[in-house]
Amino acid sequence: TLQWAGMTLATASGEALSAFGAGFAEGGVYIVHISDDAPFLQFGFRRGDLIRQINGVTINHVADFKREINQRRGNSTN
Repeated sequence: TLQWAGMTLATASGEALSAFGAGFAEGGVYIVHISDDAPFLQFGFRRGDLIRQINGVTINHVADFKREINQRRGNSTN
């Protein structure tokens, strides 16, 4: 689990993926919580979303999500 930028993210696996209609072998990150002032709201992110790709890059774990967002923002350290 990762708390970052006003969101709580968790790696989806097993039954969590099944709840999204995805297969057990597929990965992704889901938004457990998102604050009313989270910057990602402006991009359409909502509580319960399953994120499997960002601009064609596969997202399997919360670290993948954070790394990809930081690369898009030009910030590789936060």
